[in-house]
Amino acid sequence: MVDETFGAPAGSRFVPFSCTKALIGAAIWRLVGDGALDLTERVATYVPAFASNGKDVVTVEQVLMHLGGFPMAPLGPGRWDTRESRLESFAKWRLTLAPGETFMYHPTAGHWVLAEIIEALSGEPYGDAVAHTVTEPLGLPRLLAVPADAQDDIVDAVGVGEPPTADEMEESFGVRIDLAALIPPRRRPRRPAHPELA
Repeated sequence: MVDETFGAPAGSRFVPFSCTKALIGAAIWRLVGDGALDLTERVATYVPAFASNGKDVVTVEQVLMHLGGFPMAPLGPGRWDTRESRLESFAKWRLTLAPGETFMYHPTAGHWVLAEIIEALSGEPYGDAVAHTVTEPLGLPRLLAVPADAQDDIVDAVGVGEPPTADEMEESFGVRIDLAALIPPRRRPRRPAHPELA
């Protein structure tokens, strides 16, 4: 087995961004397997706040497949932190594509909708539901929505290079995305997690 880290000591936590979509997807499949979730059902059945502005036709399956029609719906740090602010954002979102017709990655929107479905059906915060249904049964530590009081081992990230500009993102991907607005501010640990960082 190979275990190597670059830029931070082994055991440090880091922001994985879209790698967490696999955890949300796994929790969704657990709900499907338990018979609690129907992928052909409309999202608004489970999350009524999502029904506004014509989004009432979007199905859970379309969101899972990045066919939901709201790929650039705005949601970022500060707005994704609480359920109330997420639901408030959902209510403002509008479709920019016809649901089910065009595949386009929903980078900051789709899986937050799925997280709300998980909360609605499990009756607990999505991070707890993912821990109880996905990571704990696999013998893994909590990997998503780690409580602040359990984040003592977070270390400053080591940046390598500059993030692409909005112009560069548009040239490469066809959409303007300001990555700087999506990257949460770095936190300093309350105490060093590793002696070499003291």
